[in-house]
Amino acid sequence: RLAPSLSDMSVRVGLSPGHFARKFRHSTGLSLHRFINRRRIGKSLELLKANTSTLTGAALDLGFASQSHFTRLFSDHTGMTPAKYRKQFRQAVG
Repeated sequence: RLAPSLSDMSVRVGLSPGHFARKFRHSTGLSLHRFINRRRIGKSLELLKANTSTLTGAALDLGFASQSHFTRLFSDHTGMTPAKYRKQFRQAVG
């Protein structure tokens, strides 16, 4: 649920936060924050397909501050809202 902070991650690998951030971005092409959000969105795709929780529940389980924050990021990454994705997936499967 809670993403590790840049400071926590840098301590674990023995680098300063700034150096870790540069190395991480160089390796992944993304900031740590964007990387974590992409992973959360990827996991949300699985949760929405499984249809096991509400949108608010999924958002909070994945560590988003609110459903609106989750919806905004989900829409930015996928081009549709989580509710539309879930409905589209149900129609394709069912």
